[in-house]
Amino acid sequence: MLYFIEQCLNGVQLGMLLFLLAAGLTLIFGIMDLVNLAHGSLYMIGAYFAATFAAFTGSFVAGLALALVAVGDPVDRERVADDRADATAGVQRAVRVLEHHLHLATQRAQLGP
Repeated sequence: MLYFIEQCLNGVQLGMLLFLLAAGLTLIFGIMDLVNLAHGSLYMIGAYFAATFAAFTGSFVAGLALALVAVGDPVDRERVADDRADATAGVQRAVRVLEHHLHLATQRAQLGP
């Protein structure tokens, strides 16, 4: 019975995580008409830093706090320093990455299974 309760809580936790990621992507896309591909990578970097700092300090709470500072500070600096030229450059970088991925996908499709 305990195993079933644990798995239910794991399912709820994963569902909440997926909801937060999807809601963030939807809000950014709806407001800016641009898919923010960095959304998931920021989450991944934050999780990596939290796990690393938690192992280093031996405390999950301290690791979480350090990860928030480590990931949130550069993001906040970028947001504050962002102007029109930087936003345009970011869109151009995103388009280049998308073109690169589409090129790789078409090459794989041409090679066949």
